[in-house]
Amino acid sequence: MSDHALLVGCDAYPGLARGNLRGAVRDVLAVRDWLLLDSGGGLARRDLTLLVSCGDEGAQAEPGEADGRASRLELTRAVTRLVTGPEGGRLYLYFAGHGCRTNPVDPLLSRDAILLTDFAPDDPSAGSVGVADLRSQLEMAPFREIILIVDACRDLPFRDAFTVGPFGFHLPPRAGGQGGTARVYVLQATAPGEIAAGHRHTASAIRFILDGENAYTTVEGERTYMSPGDFILTPNWSSHDHGNMTNRPMIWLDVLDVPMINYFETTFCEHFDCPTQPATHQDGDSTAFFGSGVLPDGAAALKSSPIVNYTYARTRAILERLRAAGQVDERHGTRVRYANPTTGGWTMPTMGAQLALLPAGFRGRDYRATDGTIFVCVEGRGSTRAGDRDLEWSCGDIFVAPPWLRYAHATEVESVLFSISDRPAQEALGIWREIS
Repeated sequence: MSDHALLVGCDAYPGLARGNLRGAVRDVLAVRDWLLLDSGGGLARRDLTLLVSCGDEGAQAEPGEADGRASRLELTRAVTRLVTGPEGGRLYLYFAGHGCRTNPVDPLLSRDAILLTDFAPDDPSAGSVGVADLRSQLEMAPFREIILIVDACRDLPFRDAFTVGPFGFHLPPRAGGQGGTARVYVLQATAPGEIAAGHRHTASAIRFILDGENAYTTVEGERTYMSPGDFILTPNWSSHDHGNMTNRPMIWLDVLDVPMINYFETTFCEHFDCPTQPATHQDGDSTAFFGSGVLPDGAAALKSSPIVNYTYARTRAILERLRAAGQVDERHGTRVRYANPTTGGWTMPTMGAQLALLPAGFRGRDYRATDGTIFVCVEGRGSTRAGDRDLEWSCGDIFVAPPWLRYAHATEVESVLFSISDRPAQEALGIWREIS
């Protein structure tokens, strides 16, 4: 069962005045090179489809190197081949190019779209693809895991709203249900001086910090400064913005419950006029008020945790004390669950996270559960046997244990793993189960 990749890079936009890019094709070729390395993605060239439209400047594909243009038609054909093709392991789809919101007036009615080389403002639906439509089409592809990466802005200005036309052939699901399920997780890098303007949306999101120091996120008026290993919440409809006033990039993992929100057709988003919200609380107020074993008098039970930042320094020290007390599970090591202090339950209704300390030489027992789980190695080095595959990992690596697939962790040195899944939603529906 082989892995596949569909890479789309678009620098050339002849329908847009001064719209050509210089780095999209370069980025796609770099991802291609990594995927073909044995030490990278390990793909065979026959399992990789490359669609590029090169501009006058920037990287150029060699003659015969690409499999087609970065057009809507070529992308549709390539996705259809994946949907109707044989079963596979992991599918990568990486797009680099322009993007936009389809309604510049009312963000609540807007949909994110990627723009292909045949895009033109006078007929925008002919050369654009809605990101939600693309993801829905990919979810019918018979792969165990699907990684969709969209490297595009959403801020191209258009005077009028437009509707993205239907994408693909909208094939019915295969017998026995759909294929893989797209795990929605995103790596985000914030460059020095960059600010993401204030907004809120119905999807809940988390940030797990991978690299960098002292960029900030402001959630409901509390500005928190982030460090590697910090776990930060932006619950449903909470106002948030972030910025990086340091001299180096900040990188984190975003995980969102977008598939669930889209399933219920409850996707709403609101962008604020001001780039940042005023800081009305001190950094750490939410932890002091709610995470210290006491609660403000009269505090009500909340569906999501009121704590903004579960700092790594604080949580790591708790793991050490638990291990010293002999609490080492033979499947998960010494593990804690991030909790909502007003209820004792998970931090959010749809997603739950944990942090585990695995001793050096740990050999975990086989385990499986119905929640597909995203893991991040925070410290150390080891491997995870997932089904018939050995996944080697070290600090900064991200890997996934799909639903109901047996897996077991092993370590070479003392290691720390962060994990997050949709277990809270499954428990609320009465469908979650585990076997070890």
